[in-house]
Amino acid sequence: MRNLPADPIRSAALTSNLASAIHIALPPRLDPLVDLVVPAYKDSPFLAECIESLRNQNSTRCRVLIVTSTPSPYIQRVAEEYDVPVLVSPRPSGIASDWNFALESATAPFVTICHQDDIYQPDYSTAMLKAIQASDDVLIALCGNTEHTSSGPRPIQLNLRVKRLLLSFAFGDRHIDEARRVRWRLLSFGNPVCCPGVMFNRRLLSDFRFVDTLKSNLDWDAWDRICAKEGKVAYVRDSVVSHRVHEGSETSASIASNVRLVEDFGMFQRYWPAPVCKLIMAMYKRSYSGNRA
Repeated sequence: MRNLPADPIRSAALTSNLASAIHIALPPRLDPLVDLVVPAYKDSPFLAECIESLRNQNSTRCRVLIVTSTPSPYIQRVAEEYDVPVLVSPRPSGIASDWNFALESATAPFVTICHQDDIYQPDYSTAMLKAIQASDDVLIALCGNTEHTSSGPRPIQLNLRVKRLLLSFAFGDRHIDEARRVRWRLLSFGNPVCCPGVMFNRRLLSDFRFVDTLKSNLDWDAWDRICAKEGKVAYVRDSVVSHRVHEGSETSASIASNVRLVEDFGMFQRYWPAPVCKLIMAMYKRSYSGNRA
C-alpha cells in the first residue's frame, strides 16, 4: 500500500490537542510559602554550604534568595552555581540594615533570615511551616539547634544545654504559647533563641524592623519587642538548624570588643533591677567562652 502524504493541518491539530492535554495534566505551580533569605556579607567560605542546605529542603513551597550590601564576583558565582537570585541592598552595610533588607526583599507569607555560616536540615522548612501555621496569630516560630565547627559536629557544650533548659522552662510541654505570657520566662535570664532558625509571619509583622542602635543583641531586642505584641510564639523542639561556631563570627567579634558585655547588661535591665542584673551577669559572662571553636 502506498503511503499517503501527511496532512499538515490535521497534524498541527493533533499536536495542539496533545500539548493542551499535557498542560491540563500538570499540577498548577504553587507560590512559595516561605522565603529563605541569606544576607551574604563579603566572601564567606561557608556560603555555598549554607545555600546547598537550603536548596535541599524537603518542602517544595520555599524559595531561596541572597541579599547583600557587599556584592562580589564570589557571591555571584555561588548564586549562579545554585541558581539563586541575588538582590543588592542600596544601603550601607550593617547587620541591622542587612537584616531589614532581607525582610523587605521577601514576598512569601513567611520568611527566615538565614545566616550564611549555618546549615539547615532538609526538614527545616517543613517543620517550621507546620509550627507557624498551627494558629493564625503565630508571630514567630523558634526551633532547636545543634552546633558544628570546621571539624564537624560539636559535642553539646554547657552553653547549649543552658539554652535548651531555658526554652523548656519557657514552653514546658507546649509547642505554642501566648507571646506576652512566654516573654519573661523565655528572655529574662538570657537569650536562648537560635536566631538563624527563627521564622517570621510577615502578615503580622509587616512593620517590624531590627534596630541599628545595637551591634550584638539585635536579635534579643527583636524577640523582646515581638513577644510584647498580641499573638503567639511556636516552638519546634527538633534541632533543624546547625549553628557554626568559629572565631570569625559576629558573636565572637562582639565578645572580644566587650560590646556584648555592655549590651547584655542593658537587656537584663529590661527585666531586673540593677543589683540583680549584676548577679546574673556574673554567671552569664561564663557563657562567652562557649563561642570559642
